[in-house]
Amino acid sequence: MSNHAKKEDVEEFLRKAEGMNTPRDRQNVEAVLQVSVKANDELYREIRRDANMCDALRELMKDDLEDARKMGESEGEVRGAAKIILKMNRSGMSPENIASITGKELDEINAILEGKVPVAL
Repeated sequence: MSNHAKKEDVEEFLRKAEGMNTPRDRQNVEAVLQVSVKANDELYREIRRDANMCDALRELMKDDLEDARKMGESEGEVRGAAKIILKMNRSGMSPENIASITGKELDEINAILEGKVPVAL
């Protein structure tokens, strides 16, 4: 493990890692991969441009990618709900009425209205 990994070594690791299927092996591969990616960011960018290696990398990191996708969807839902709450308030609804209609806590509604929740408008 080094921050000066060689492309050939990383590619070989990815090829071997594809064949590891037990949960323990996969967990170990993911841990090594995460550290290696952080230490060799530019090298992994280059490897991602290679279609075959990109597929191997994507397969190894599929759980992490799925978690990131879900997190993005969740954040999108929160921002979408916050936008609706802001529009309701602008149309004259009180925070109490908005809480009643949306089923959200009054503290959460007030946090959105006070700008404590980031909303891309």
